[in-house]
Amino acid sequence: MDDLVKEINNKLMNISYGFIDSNNNIHRFSKNNYLRDNYFYMSIDEINKYKVGTCLEITELGEYYLKEYNITSKKIFIYYKDNRYMYHSFNIVNNHNKYYIIDGSWILKEYVFNSYEDAIISICKLFPRMFKIGGVNLDNFETYEYDIIPFKSKLDDIIKLIRNNNKLNINYEKIYN
Repeated sequence: MDDLVKEINNKLMNISYGFIDSNNNIHRFSKNNYLRDNYFYMSIDEINKYKVGTCLEITELGEYYLKEYNITSKKIFIYYKDNRYMYHSFNIVNNHNKYYIIDGSWILKEYVFNSYEDAIISICKLFPRMFKIGGVNLDNFETYEYDIIPFKSKLDDIIKLIRNNNKLNINYEKIYN
């Protein structure tokens, strides 16, 4: 499983972080307001055609690759409530009580964990660095499992949809362990 996870993560790293707008213009780095107003959720074909995606698309592509090997995963969405969009999405695979993170949009030092919660906490620990925030308020974290996001959905609609899904009970105190 380790080799397969590395292979899939490497494939996902070939997708640049970004999105296409309704005019098929590629945006690699955008301000939150521009992203909010112009982003839409792409299909697998669009991700492969344009070689860009946000963590949401990269998670979808990760699930697509895993299904090629008949491996199921959980799609995870971590939302940090703040004045701006701070969220991350990735896949977790359970194989013989080892939990593997599939994530091509954040570079991870570790991707194998002994528990589902430890895998999720490892991503939460990266929020201050990835989003350039001085510290985290543990009460601002929310974590969800989700299934299907309709293609062409706008970002606000996606966040609402996911936040109406299966909210997980995570002990965020582990961030400081």
